[in-house]
Amino acid sequence: YTIFSKATMDDHLRYISVAALIVSKDRNHFLLGVRGDGDAFKPGSVVFPSGRLEGDETMRKRIFAEIAEEVGIPVDEGSLTYIGECVFKRQEIPVNQLCFAVVATDDTIAPRSTELNTIKWMTVADFKKAHACQGYVAELHGFVEETVRRGLLNNHTSA
Repeated sequence: YTIFSKATMDDHLRYISVAALIVSKDRNHFLLGVRGDGDAFKPGSVVFPSGRLEGDETMRKRIFAEIAEEVGIPVDEGSLTYIGECVFKRQEIPVNQLCFAVVATDDTIAPRSTELNTIKWMTVADFKKAHACQGYVAELHGFVEETVRRGLLNNHTSA
């Protein structure tokens, strides 16, 4: 096995990120955002609200902070469910992103950040039809399908 120095471990942990797949109260829609034009990573990419862990905070604390910061929507904290993870590169640095699903208690979007240019509710069918998206779309599809498989999100054919 490999032993990491504290500096190496701190650098590595800095690139663990969490993402929230927010499901509507009726479980027929989920929230999807589009990064703003000024985003340093991938402007225009389709994303779930997300952010990297800071300091020694827990994943649970970070996921609820990102939901509050980016979309300002109340959620049922007890519904938080781990869905899966993916690895992608952000400016050539690997990021291990863990995705969690959570159910909204109110479907009113109240964005509090400029990180996401557009935020909207989508059905699974609408998401599957969407195209011309940058980012890690294959992984997003996987997270959505797993959320449906676990019964947290309905798989309707139309809005």
